[in-house]
Amino acid sequence: MFSSLPENRKSAHPVLNYASLASPVVYHQHRAISLGELLQTVNYLCEKIPAHQHLLNLYEDRYYFLLGFLLGLKQQSISLFPSTVTTHVLNQLYANYNDLLILSDLKTDQEQSGKKYQSFDLKELLKDTDFRHTVAAETSSGRETSSNEESSSGSETSSDKETSSGKETSSNKEASSEKQSDQALLSFIPDIALNKRVAIIFTSGSTGQPKPFIKQWNDLLIPARHLTERLFLDQHKIEQKAEQKTDKTSEASPKKVLHALLATVPAQHMYGLEASIIVALQNGFVIHSSKPFFPQDITHCLEDLTQLAHRCGQTIETTVITTPLHLKACIKTGVPLPGVKQFISATAPLQIELAQLCETQYSARVMEIFGCTEVGSMACRRTIETEQWTVLEDITLQAINEHNEIQINTARSIKHFPFNDIIELLDEQHFILKGRKEDLINLAGKRTSLAYLNHHLQSYEELTDACFYQDALLKKSNKVNAITEYQLVAFVVLKTPAAMNNKHMLIKIRHYLQQRIESVFLPKKIFFVDTLPRNTTGKLPQSELKKLLQQQETK
Repeated sequence: MFSSLPENRKSAHPVLNYASLASPVVYHQHRAISLGELLQTVNYLCEKIPAHQHLLNLYEDRYYFLLGFLLGLKQQSISLFPSTVTTHVLNQLYANYNDLLILSDLKTDQEQSGKKYQSFDLKELLKDTDFRHTVAAETSSGRETSSNEESSSGSETSSDKETSSGKETSSNKEASSEKQSDQALLSFIPDIALNKRVAIIFTSGSTGQPKPFIKQWNDLLIPARHLTERLFLDQHKIEQKAEQKTDKTSEASPKKVLHALLATVPAQHMYGLEASIIVALQNGFVIHSSKPFFPQDITHCLEDLTQLAHRCGQTIETTVITTPLHLKACIKTGVPLPGVKQFISATAPLQIELAQLCETQYSARVMEIFGCTEVGSMACRRTIETEQWTVLEDITLQAINEHNEIQINTARSIKHFPFNDIIELLDEQHFILKGRKEDLINLAGKRTSLAYLNHHLQSYEELTDACFYQDALLKKSNKVNAITEYQLVAFVVLKTPAAMNNKHMLIKIRHYLQQRIESVFLPKKIFFVDTLPRNTTGKLPQSELKKLLQQQETK
């Protein structure tokens, strides 16, 4: 079940680790797509789509994303993964990356910044194709050959033996040919060199402008290996020991387990790519193709996977890869989440109270991943057990100067990287997260963080979402020089939109904050907005907040 991931002495490693061509890989449009059908489809796409140096895979649906990702690996293209897709972002990509192929069902102008590019819609290319019958026929043919051989092994006359011998020779040849065909399909996606550049992933821009970071194949495999050990293997070993103690007297064989992943985050994000794609491919897990947003949609996707396991005569164990935003919504609505074994959360700190509610309500473990685009997944913890983070096995932390700045040391292509968060370093493998350096706010000689302020603002029960924003103001101190001053503003989304024009609501919010934060950090202005400009992982890019402020001030 669990993959043996690369050792240092190997120079290449496979992309897929499924038991057979019949193994389910993706649940898509009410059915499971097998490994054989997936590979046949990628093979077909390779014939239709020419290879390019760079590939921009914009599919939100994980089935089409996976087809594009495997196509890129087969054709040795470098996949580009921006954190957001806007006209501005696309224009930058067109300008900076040559020989660009776009895979998308969105209508795009095929000439940008004076450059032409090719664009394909996989849904359109595949609408008249169906490879499931081809794969099923090949698999069943193999079974029939085996069945015929068994039935012919009974009592026979001498003339029957001669006829049977001829049939067996023919059957053996067919079986050998089919085996070679299967082997050719299994090896269609070759092992990838560990140092092969396979992707360029962009930071979210939550602390400024998005930045690109090149990822080698091993940069994706190493964290996948250690996440497997921490989030799946460790728990699997504990459960096996428990089963051995309780099932010694039981003769009934336990049902096989179907391991599945459901993600509410995009596959193009570093967290989503590692946790919902690479971990799945390397461990033979089933991926649900949807990216549900609302709690009811998450329920429907989990029901899909439960029904799939039932049809296969297996027990379902689904890991939900998500964010605190989605977990909070599930708890608030109280929706059922069938078949969930564990939740994995990232992109923002998870409050222990929320983790406790999730574990209690859904009888499922809640784990957190800490990481960044530059390095990838770096540490894990079980939220209800400890505030300490334990780094993954290939990482160590090191204080490098008298200012207590921390360096991350890794076995990945980015060997060293500065820790951009404020932490309490306990030892080289453990730390406590205190906040982001960019979140620090210094006003009137006092210090706090945006995370702390947002925590209190978002706890007000009349709000569905809210955040502080630190606005930089340029003021002239004399005729020549200018100094930068900062002011705090707040954006709030009300549960009851009708209260947006209610001045009394402003007073209530201010009074609530006055009881919890120092007066110097109270917002100068509070703006009522319909929604906050969160990206697909729930983060708030600074550029979008600045635009929102400009829009509100011009009203």
